[in-house]
Amino acid sequence: MRSYFKFALFAFAMTLVACSTDDGITDGMSGNNGNETLPVKNAQTFTASLEKNSTRTSSTLSGDTWSTIWTPKDAIKVSGSSVTKSFQIANESDIVDGTTATFTNTSDEKLESTEGFYAVYPDVDGLTLSGNTVTGIIPSMQPLETATGINPNYQIMTGYASENAFAFKNLVSFFKVTISNNEIFKTVKIVSNNNVKIAGDFTATIASTGVPAVSVTENANARTFVELRSTKALNGTYYLAVLPTAGSVDVTLMLEGDYDATNGQQIYQRVKAGMAFARNNVYDFGTYDCSNSTLKAKTLSNVVDLGFPSGTLWATRNISEGSREGTNTTTSFVSNPTDVGGYFAWGEIATKSGQYIWGSASQNYKYGRGASVAVDVTSIGNVFSTVAQGYLSRYNSYAGYESRWFSSGNTPSDYVRELAAEDDVAYLTDNRFCIPLYKQADELLKNTSRTKGNNNPYTLTSTVSGYTDRKIVLPAGGYKQENHPISLTNWTPLYNNGSSACYWTKQRSDDDDKSYMANRFDITSTSNYTVDGVARAEGRLIRPVVLNSNIGAVKSYETLKSEASASAASK
Repeated sequence: MRSYFKFALFAFAMTLVACSTDDGITDGMSGNNGNETLPVKNAQTFTASLEKNSTRTSSTLSGDTWSTIWTPKDAIKVSGSSVTKSFQIANESDIVDGTTATFTNTSDEKLESTEGFYAVYPDVDGLTLSGNTVTGIIPSMQPLETATGINPNYQIMTGYASENAFAFKNLVSFFKVTISNNEIFKTVKIVSNNNVKIAGDFTATIASTGVPAVSVTENANARTFVELRSTKALNGTYYLAVLPTAGSVDVTLMLEGDYDATNGQQIYQRVKAGMAFARNNVYDFGTYDCSNSTLKAKTLSNVVDLGFPSGTLWATRNISEGSREGTNTTTSFVSNPTDVGGYFAWGEIATKSGQYIWGSASQNYKYGRGASVAVDVTSIGNVFSTVAQGYLSRYNSYAGYESRWFSSGNTPSDYVRELAAEDDVAYLTDNRFCIPLYKQADELLKNTSRTKGNNNPYTLTSTVSGYTDRKIVLPAGGYKQENHPISLTNWTPLYNNGSSACYWTKQRSDDDDKSYMANRFDITSTSNYTVDGVARAEGRLIRPVVLNSNIGAVKSYETLKSEASASAASK
């Protein structure tokens, strides 16, 4: 059975140019010593065969085995010494067994070359051929095809002919997924978790074997994901084209439901590790029966996909007040996106009813110890000078400087820069989430526009093409910090509320002499934001992200300390 597809997805108008010649390049007896060709006013033809298991213009599927066929009106671009021309399958009779066909240029001008010919399929706008170089795009958002169908415009092939016969090689690979009994999911998405770009503008150099060497152009179109969207629930078999990669990649499959500006959307995820996206392959993710209770149990709600290059999914709600200490596990996601939630010092998993102060006789910050006596700071402008005898008990680096912060007699340096599982309140609240990395916060703020309502929340709207209907709300709850007091016995907390949205990332400062600082992201106005370090003892809000391989595994403190110590020792 043949399945034919219309060329309608690049919004192109296929214009075929005619030209003509005999089947040879030179007979070596034309008086030019075989170094150049002469124009001949006959139709020029090339034959073209297909690579085994290729994913071609018209395909049938039997299990996991592809049968491929050429069809009339298929067209290729062929480059000679200085020009590129179009060749087309004119008639059904030009096709032999579906896998080999004759392409004809019907103009009176011969395509010439002394070093052979290069070709690319399909002949469409947006895909160019110059000499042995092909440029084009595999878009991250791909139009939906029917079951057992692959978009012909993404089935890009290249070839080389020393005379008049091309053996085409496929440039892309495909992901296959089958979905059944589904009433929820309308988008299927593949995300690279290694920050490897699998979609976007590309350049391919065709070798004399016809095999293309592909590189992704690092511009605004480069993406670590590809997706198909539908206006109704997906039920059937679907294919997503991706660019080949040099090495193995960890991949997340996501099925997404409708986006809800208030509640986020329902998302199911499954990770496959160590996949190498070799060209000319179809990777089968398997069948997902949405009536299966296990699949339903893994559905995530209250998250939003903003279309970011990293594939990061953001929670639509903050973490509430409460504690994860001991058996008191009262934190949760807040009820409404506009609820402020709890204020947490960096690395702490319980909110406080009183002070958020670095250190004092009461030793308020969990991982910081202050002076053993109260210090009068009347004439001191920098609050950190009040803990001149203090040290850090966790997440610190000691290098013989800033000794007021560390005391090797009290605690050894651990060189750990990222919160462990037991110190990440988002992960402890729901182990599918974690506090975001610095780079994820930076990506959020660089790829959104911001507005602010009268009731204080900032609304962040995605500026990524295809996702401009997606947004999240970040309440402007300010932060709590130590107020430079006249006396430590007369302490009044500073509560900066309503003007800024202030949130933690899960990484402390990379600057070892500033271990007392952790990276935060603050929105101070619709046009200004900050992503840098502040004192770890401050109370700030938590907005989680969905945990995936792009973030890395959430590890225990002992594991992180062991890894960091080994890394430090090797330097």
